Amino acid sequence: GVWVYEPETEDDPLGVDPGRKRVFSSMYAGLRTNLPREVMAFSDFPFLPTTMGGLSVDDRTFPGHQEVHSYLRAFTKAFSLGPLVRLHTRVVRVTPPTMLATAAHGPADHGTANGTVNGIPHGTANGAASDCSDTADSSEMGETAGREMTASADGVSSDDNSDGYGGGSGSGGGGSGDGSSVREQWGVTTAPAAGGCEEEHAFDAVLVCNGHFSEPRLPPSPGAERFPGRQMHSHNYREAGPFAGQRVVVVGAAASGEDIGREIALQADQVFLSSRQWDPDSPPAGNRGNILRMPAFCGFDAASPATVQFENGQEAADIDTVVYATGYVYSFPFLNGTTIVKVEGNRVHPLYQHVWAPAYAPGIAFVGIPWKVLPFPQYELQARWAARVLSGRVELPSTEVMQGDVEDWYRQLDARGLDRRFTHRLDGTLQWAR
Repeated sequence: GVWVYEPETEDDPLGVDPGRKRVFSSMYAGLRTNLPREVMAFSDFPFLPTTMGGLSVDDRTFPGHQEVHSYLRAFTKAFSLGPLVRLHTRVVRVTPPTMLATAAHGPADHGTANGTVNGIPHGTANGAASDCSDTADSSEMGETAGREMTASADGVSSDDNSDGYGGGSGSGGGGSGDGSSVREQWGVTTAPAAGGCEEEHAFDAVLVCNGHFSEPRLPPSPGAERFPGRQMHSHNYREAGPFAGQRVVVVGAAASGEDIGREIALQADQVFLSSRQWDPDSPPAGNRGNILRMPAFCGFDAASPATVQFENGQEAADIDTVVYATGYVYSFPFLNGTTIVKVEGNRVHPLYQHVWAPAYAPGIAFVGIPWKVLPFPQYELQARWAARVLSGRVELPSTEVMQGDVEDWYRQLDARGLDRRFTHRLDGTLQWAR
């Protein structure tokens, strides 16, 4: 999970190699919330030390990341959610009912990655033939069918099951051998995070809640291949010590870029904080006065590769490290091969009210897509909406009306001159009902 701090970083500091060793948290050691804890809480569980059952470790109004993690653990314990969470599990594939129906008519080859089990495309974690019959109890499989599934692309935190946090059964499935009972349900393929046999499950609906702070987004960087120093994305930043005595460029000055730049400046000789929003006459900043605010990043000087170039012809020479605090991209690898949504220019399309894929609603919903919002309250409201729709208490509009609403939102963005990557930015009053 995003609030689980991992001191380990990826072996590709830019986070672009698809075969890299994956670390999913982007948390750094010194991170504190930039929202007061009072506005971060779920509606029925105040984010206060007195409500956290002895798990609170930081009573400040703007606490460190450990306190947020403790709050989530306390929430999980208070509502006995642990048995509903399967830890150390990766969602490999989500298959819509229409694709299940097609697959169910094909031959079942249980020994290859292209075969089917109970009408669901099936394989093993490594693509090799494997007998997984010992991993799932038939009674447990029957209990799983017909429920809703919360999908995480990369599993959830590697935390243990103490304090009731985690502890799901670890088995599941559903459907008869001819595939008939799963044709109207969603197929979900899972595998142990550490590797092993894949398991197939059938569910009435899927909620996609895998977050969007793990896949780095990088800007165009002309000349980057010639830069002799180190380049990294803020996803792999943990602490400022390694930057001692360096000249560092931080590209991007949103919340993380500004915060990381100030941390690094406590150790570095000089920090150049780049953003297109700065006043060109901004004075030096930081506790040591060694942060220079620079215009937008342009790339690297062809004649002097250790020189970073900015707009308006400004430069910073003899740079040791460039940190790209340039955000993240949405990624749904478990939906590859489907037509549920597309990610284009960091727009997840089409999503009605940032939640429902019109052609597949109400079978699948996305929780947690918007950014620049109050995360926990916003996502709680999305989850409650999904629960009411799935329970039949609330009806969604027709597919055509939902698709029309999506197109209308795109027209509003175009009229404001906003790039499509701002589709899900709901700052200000946009995050509230309209």
